[in-house]
This record gives sequence, C-alpha cells and structure tokens, in this order.
Amino acid sequence: MATVLLFSDAVTSAYKDTSKALKEVDLNDKKVVKKTLTQIMKQSFFHGANRFGTNFIA
Repeated sequence: MATVLLFSDAVTSAYKDTSKALKEVDLNDKKVVKKTLTQIMKQSFFHGANRFGTNFIA
C-alpha cells in the first residue's frame, strides 16, 4: 500500500510540475526555424522504411 501512495505522489508532483512549466510558456513568441532535408536527416536518430510504410523520419 505504501508503494502505491509513493507512486501516486510522484505522479501528482510530476503532473503539477509539468502543468506549471506549460503555463509559463509564451505562445506569442513565435520563431521560424528553417532546415534543409539534409539537416533534418543528420538530427534524426532513425530514418528509412519500416513496416508501416516508407520515408519514416524520427
């Protein structure tokens, strides 16, 4: 029972921290980041065909 309460408290505090951080974000400060396909491919950790289709970039 104690482990359930500890887990519940951890989830609750993580939710509160996340919601607080999201409320602090200013959505009016918009920035445009332009990248080429080559730059995106260098940043991605996986790209190529998978079982769901082709041209998968993550």
